[in-house]
Amino acid sequence: MNELLEKIKKIIPDIKQEIYDSLDLNSLVCFSTHLLENNNIPLTFENIYVASYLCFPTRFCLIGFKEFPDGARINRSILQCLPKYQNLLMGNAKTGYRLTNLGLSRAREVEGKIKLEYVSKNAKQEDISKRTLDYKKKVEELAERSAFKKFNHNKIEEIGIDEIFEFLEITPYSNKAQIKEKLNYFNTVAEYSKSKKFQEFMKWIRNKEEFKVYLKN
Repeated sequence: MNELLEKIKKIIPDIKQEIYDSLDLNSLVCFSTHLLENNNIPLTFENIYVASYLCFPTRFCLIGFKEFPDGARINRSILQCLPKYQNLLMGNAKTGYRLTNLGLSRAREVEGKIKLEYVSKNAKQEDISKRTLDYKKKVEELAERSAFKKFNHNKIEEIGIDEIFEFLEITPYSNKAQIKEKLNYFNTVAEYSKSKKFQEFMKWIRNKEEFKVYLKN
């Protein structure tokens, strides 16, 4: 019996096909990689290969043969995640891989869409509680920043674009990828902190026309 394969199988969440079928392959690889990392399984090419197929079989299988992985497709997806292309993964097949900040952000984006925790089926409940507590502390810290403080006091018209960038820990000169990465991170904070006010604030930022301009450049 392959003990490593059995260990990977145990951490694979039950994800409905209709939820992930529309997501891009590179993002799915990021999710699988982070799932392995969270369960202390080495980020080797083989492990990422297996986890990606087991998590998302219909996206990584041979056409017409769902029970068999498409090696070429998985290999190509991992390759496209490297710095030369999308900068989601660092490393190589010989030494192993790690997620970049952008890759981690992409993994969290997938997590948000499939509504799953970054934990295995047998993960301890206190790990989830700790993560929620950490995000709540982050919201308490962010509540002291001028943009969020004004939003809380219904002074929305006084919030300047510079204050929004300061809140998001970026500048107007940050590139689009960096801005999206920060947005994804703060969206994750909003979701897991369960703070309704913070969720409303993040929605307000995303919909603000003056801010959306920076996502188009």
